[in-house]
Amino acid sequence: MKLPMLPHDKANHFIYGLIIFGIFKIIFTPLIGIVVCTIFAISKEIYDYFHRDRHTPDFYDALITIIGGVIGLLILIDIS
Repeated sequence: MKLPMLPHDKANHFIYGLIIFGIFKIIFTPLIGIVVCTIFAISKEIYDYFHRDRHTPDFYDALITIIGGVIGLLILIDIS
């Protein structure tokens, strides 16, 4: 069985979500990490919406970024 490939753009969003969560989790708390990751994800897509001449807003980009943060949280919970 072949696993589906994640498009390069979506993989980047996942990694960025994981990194944003990790940084803010270290500095503050896991809850702050998830909140900041979510704010970054949504803010980036709002920015893209208002700058459509150079960017393409995509709901799934925000969702994948947030999922990256959630996976980071789940890994943290599993390790604890």
